[in-house]
Amino acid sequence: MPDQPDTTLGVQHVPAFLVRERPALRAERHEVLDPTGATLAFAERRRSWGAGATTVFHADEARTREAFRSEVRGRPNLGARHVVVAADGRPVGSFRKQAARSLVRTTFVLEAEGLAGAAQERSGFLALERRLSSDTPTRRIAVDVLDDDTGAPLLSVGRAPGERTTYAVDVPDPRVDVRLAAAFVVGLLGMIDH
Repeated sequence: MPDQPDTTLGVQHVPAFLVRERPALRAERHEVLDPTGATLAFAERRRSWGAGATTVFHADEARTREAFRSEVRGRPNLGARHVVVAADGRPVGSFRKQAARSLVRTTFVLEAEGLAGAAQERSGFLALERRLSSDTPTRRIAVDVLDDDTGAPLLSVGRAPGERTTYAVDVPDPRVDVRLAAAFVVGLLGMIDH
């Protein structure tokens, strides 16, 4: 994670970062980068979305030091909760897909201590285009997470300009932990077409 994280109330806030998909045969892999391109974490999840599936985020590419993880609890297509857990076992937050509300535009709920937000694709047109396209590596994704109480943005995700498999993440709200935001984006990329 970052060299100098904001640890106020235990939250590690990073205002902007990138998530890059990394092709692999038997696993989904992602790299979480700061805006300068320095690696914050490496994520890996076996290609299974069943109950108990886990995405592990490592602090090193050799995958020897776990930084945090995202554990699926429940049946994925029925709104399973993805619980983000710190390396020491403490919960950081959670997110889940709202299956019924995701028929037109994919919708999620993001929760952590002291905040709750709803995430939805910005454009119904882009959502439809993505669903009809067979070219998943070039899918266009644009999702905003808004605070349930104030409507203010918690975070936003969109494909980075000029990139096919890299997504830019903006996190203007300092209450959003980078571990929760990174796990949400990796989970979003895995679930958005399911």
